[in-house]
This record gives sequence, structure tokens and C-alpha cells, in this order.
Amino acid sequence: MQYKKNKPITNDAIKCLKAKGLIGGRKPHFFILSKSTKVVDRMPGYGSLLKIDKDVCWELVRKMLLRTENRGVTLSDIFKTLTKALPETENEDQMLRWVSNYLTVLRKEHKIEYQNKRWFLVVDGTIHNFV
Repeated sequence: MQYKKNKPITNDAIKCLKAKGLIGGRKPHFFILSKSTKVVDRMPGYGSLLKIDKDVCWELVRKMLLRTENRGVTLSDIFKTLTKALPETENEDQMLRWVSNYLTVLRKEHKIEYQNKRWFLVVDGTIHNFV
């Protein structure tokens, strides 16, 4: 099978390419995975962009929250910081959704807390407060 950029492909072809691990993403925003770039003897650039290192994101958020003392941080501030760590294959809406979901996961893990439209660091079960 041969596929061309910006040309429509069938749903069966999409399933076949995904099953072989050659493409990723959701319709209509697909990207080539590193497995397929190695096959054609190219540098694997796409696959590394897909991996989001959650430990790095947590460290960025934690350091930001520590610096803000008792003021907390807004979602937009966290988003601006984390966009540098997110894959370039995602658009701004997808990145914002990922950041929101990630903050929810951190809140459920009792690492951060949300109050008055701001995020705060939780230390030993209480909101981190320097005052």
C-alpha cells in the first residue's frame, strides 16, 4: 500500500497502519511513529515528541508552586510552563486539555490542591503555606 501526504485514506487503511505501529494520533491528525522512520532509514524524530515525561512535568509544577509561596498558581501560568515539555504534534487545545487532566491526576494523588481558581502545593496533607 502507498499513502501520500494530505490525501484521504480509508478507515481500514488507518486500522492497518495503527496495528503495524506505523502511525499514531487521531483522525485527521496522524503522525509517523519512530518505528516506521527507522524502517525507511531516517532519524526517528516523531516518536520522541510523543512521550511526555510526567516526572519532568511534576518537577516543573512543584518548583513553580514552591516559588509562589502562598499565592498559588493559575492554570494559564502552569500551561505556559508545561507547553515546553509537551509534544509539538499537539495543538493548543489538546495541550490545554492534557495539562488540565494532568493537574486533576496530581490533585487526586494529593500532591496539589485547587482553591479559589489557583493551584497550591500540598505538603504532609496540608496546603503548603509559608505564612
